[in-house]
Amino acid sequence: MSHVNVASQSGFIETEATAKDVLFLPNAVRDHVPELGEEVTFEMVETRNGPRAAKLSRT
Repeated sequence: MSHVNVASQSGFIETEATAKDVLFLPNAVRDHVPELGEEVTFEMVETRNGPRAAKLSRT
């Protein structure tokens, strides 16, 4: 995890699948907002604004 904004429950996930970090929004979080450095699983979906995480949960 590269950045988490706990107040807005959003952030970015570092991944080797894309050149840029993947954005996650509050509606993607399944059980809790991930902490910095925590490993997570998610589904990546393409939006017109780029890749976004969906169904985010801890591993």
